[in-house]
Amino acid sequence: MTMRGTRARDTSGLHRTGAALAALALAATLTACGGAQDGPASGDSPDPGMTTPGTATEEPMASEPMTSEPMMTEPMTEAMDAPAAELAVTGTTVDGEPLDLVAHLGGRPAVLWFWAPWCPVCAAEADEVAAQAAASSGEVTFVGVAAHDDVAAMQGFVERHGLEGFEHLADEEGAVWERFGVSAQPAYAFVTADGTVRVVPSSLGAEELAAEVARLTAG
Repeated sequence: MTMRGTRARDTSGLHRTGAALAALALAATLTACGGAQDGPASGDSPDPGMTTPGTATEEPMASEPMTSEPMMTEPMTEAMDAPAAELAVTGTTVDGEPLDLVAHLGGRPAVLWFWAPWCPVCAAEADEVAAQAAASSGEVTFVGVAAHDDVAAMQGFVERHGLEGFEHLADEEGAVWERFGVSAQPAYAFVTADGTVRVVPSSLGAEELAAEVARLTAG
């Protein structure tokens, strides 16, 4: 009787142990499935700023209009503005006479012609400049600004090309040229009656020069 009772107790103990182990296994399985549903393991979490497959993508950035400066399409000889203060020039003419530019202009429209005695382009357009100055006499004042040579060479140029009809400043060192932003010859500065200055850094043909003079007198 004693032996049979002992075996019965031992058997029931085994049943309880087996049930407990089965319950633990089921709990572990459920826990593992739940972890997979929650997402990747913490060590594999994607960077918050990254887009992963299956997730919502970021909205595309709206395209902004281009704000870069337009490309320059005008030639380098396009007219440039110069401050009216540049007209405050005093100097000496090729004939050795003093000249105050503002006083000489007297509030009239004017054409300043920048030239050099050794410049072949200046020599080629000199006759047209002289003719335009004569045709505009009384309405537009012409002034030559000769530079980068000695006075004797300037005087010879004036005489050869019949330019005695208007005054020419002797700007031997090019200081007046610099005031107007002129770095090469020939060039022109067109001055309105109110003192506005417009510099054209290039040679002009007879028709172009006549058109510029007409603009000065149109207003």
